[in-house]
Amino acid sequence: MAEFTAHIANLGKYNAGVLADTTLSFPATTEQVQAALGEIGIDRLFSSEIVILDYNIGIKGVARALGEYTHIDELNYLASRLEGLDPEDMGKFIAAVEHGEYAGSAEQLINLTYNLYRYELYPQTGRYPGDSSEAVEPGLCRH
Repeated sequence: MAEFTAHIANLGKYNAGVLADTTLSFPATTEQVQAALGEIGIDRLFSSEIVILDYNIGIKGVARALGEYTHIDELNYLASRLEGLDPEDMGKFIAAVEHGEYAGSAEQLINLTYNLYRYELYPQTGRYPGDSSEAVEPGLCRH
């Protein structure tokens, strides 16, 4: 799977001018999440004090769909779903995200991982059938 990390910080400290931050790689174990939260001075996962400053995700378009307050559990679940995709489904996922299909939030991206069977990838053919003037991009067809 492509790299999937989030640069997290303690919002309360950040707003006070103190940067308490760390990078968390996904998918992460409960222990890894708790250790990262401890590094930034947060003692529970369901805290409104967690802010995500940046993402580093090796799939174009995914980071754009994720906000600064996306829940760590959602990120972890998305990363787990992506890790389990075979190469064909990963190709479908990447193409769907690039085309803006279900790419508006973590919830939509997770949903997309369950609906990849509805898509087919079409390789680049160079031309539309019967029309020699229009080039064809590699594509995604939804059933």
